[in-house]
Amino acid sequence: MNSRLIEEPPVPLYYKVKNDLKQKILNGVYKEGDLLPTEREICELYEVSRITVVKSLTELVNEGWINRRQGKGSFAAKPPEREAIASNIGFVTDKLELIAHPFFTGLVSAIKSELLEKDVGLLISTLEDGLWHTKLIKNKRVNGIISMTPQLNSQDIIELKHNREIPLVLLFNDRRDKDSISVNIDWKKGMSIAIQYLLKLGHTRIAFLQGNSAYAPDQEKLEGYRETLKDAGIEPDDSLIIETLYEKERVPELIQVFLDVLVPPTAFVCADDVLAEKTMRVLKEMGKNIPDDFSIIGFNDMEVASMVSPTLTTVRIPLEEVGRLSTQMLLKLMHGEAIVERQPLLQPELIIRESCGGDCKEYA
Repeated sequence: MNSRLIEEPPVPLYYKVKNDLKQKILNGVYKEGDLLPTEREICELYEVSRITVVKSLTELVNEGWINRRQGKGSFAAKPPEREAIASNIGFVTDKLELIAHPFFTGLVSAIKSELLEKDVGLLISTLEDGLWHTKLIKNKRVNGIISMTPQLNSQDIIELKHNREIPLVLLFNDRRDKDSISVNIDWKKGMSIAIQYLLKLGHTRIAFLQGNSAYAPDQEKLEGYRETLKDAGIEPDDSLIIETLYEKERVPELIQVFLDVLVPPTAFVCADDVLAEKTMRVLKEMGKNIPDDFSIIGFNDMEVASMVSPTLTTVRIPLEEVGRLSTQMLLKLMHGEAIVERQPLLQPELIIRESCGGDCKEYA
């Protein structure tokens, strides 16, 4: 697999240099009055020609980001004031259907709680709405964007990253992207601790109801699934891995596919709690007992996990912390403050309930 899955559209070199220097001024790397690197140093730093550097610096001068003093060099100016607009941030996600998903609603609730005391509004849009960019950014309805669009090749977000006119914080993006400001989860570790727990309970045939392989978090979960089994001396069986696209309506037919294999699974790990709850319900309708016949683990620790019977063992994602951190980071960017930790990686936690049986409480 190509190590760089995100194919970025071509961008003029001078534009890349200009926007990178602008972002450093905006983030406080270069504060007002600080001397910037010389033209020669910038040429070497970005591996570009002097003509490219001169064009970049000229545009920064014209836009008010730097001051040039004859014989002394270029100095960071005070970041230009944004036009007075309604104090709002935008939240952009992939599809309209995600807005009703419990994971999304929990995250948005955490963001709203952080914004409440700061008197800042939240406007929500999706990439499916072809006018989202015009509605939110061109019409200047928001001062910054939080984007939960974990598709590895989202051209909309790639272009938004290049256009650094508006502060942007990404959620759950490809962790190999080292340039963005983002908040992420160690999804791979989350899957690993789930598989390790099932292995301790004696399971070796573990089915995985995957989410969407186009999403970075789901690719990490799959890596965690495969690597943890291999570390235990178990070769992953591709017949025990099926992509659901998070469509719970497909679960009944997928469960039957799993049960029809030569050696059926004894445990199921699901990409989220909605799929896990549906898996539990389908198996019970077949006359199976949970956890005597099958163990089930979900992901995210949504409200449904503690409401089903038996209660669901799941991997808890710190959604409140994701909402709090991403909002705080975006507000700092909007006010031209520096971000100390640009890519915090939050840790998941295994929440052991009743759906796996056994007596491994000490694992938690």
